[in-house]
Amino acid sequence: MIDAVRKVLDTKSVIAGHLHGVGFDGPVIADALKTAATHSIKLSSLIDKKGALLEILQRVDLSPGNLRLTLILTPLISMKGRDAVCPLLVRDIPIQIRRRGVEMKLSIEGQKAHGKIDPVLIKAVARGNVWFEELRSGATRTIRDIATKFGVSESYVNSLLPLAFLAPDIVEDIIHGRQPTTLSGERLIKQLDLPSDWMEQRRVLGFT
Repeated sequence: MIDAVRKVLDTKSVIAGHLHGVGFDGPVIADALKTAATHSIKLSSLIDKKGALLEILQRVDLSPGNLRLTLILTPLISMKGRDAVCPLLVRDIPIQIRRRGVEMKLSIEGQKAHGKIDPVLIKAVARGNVWFEELRSGATRTIRDIATKFGVSESYVNSLLPLAFLAPDIVEDIIHGRQPTTLSGERLIKQLDLPSDWMEQRRVLGFT
């Protein structure tokens, strides 16, 4: 249960998207994300874990194959945003019930062990950003120019340029080795249809 709540709190795009959708502005959302991170840290420690959970979790509904969490986001909102109404955030999380001996264990689907810092993955993201900046700034005019300048093929440049549009929190996770174990540099480069929507990127790449 605690892991499921942390999963929601750690998904910045979900929190930010929900608050933006109900009318909160950038500064309030930024403060809320910081508070969400603090709540997540509390839930990962032995300090006031129960209190932190009860403060934000209003309801839990368990059905075959699904865990529905209803979270109260009001505690995440700073005082300057408290005059606005903050609707509850409802998230459905697929689950499996697995038998271990005589015990039953609830397993959250999609909950993956984090990988380690992957230099190849980081290099791919960095190159994508550098090459996009080359084009944006006018330092180079064409993809062919970039390929010649950096000694790579044009197809390779084309495959990395979309990585300049990864969600900032995805880039941050990759830098710190928090990407799913299934996400390699090769897989990211071959992701031909990388969505422009940041929440959808997280889903497609296995972050949620």
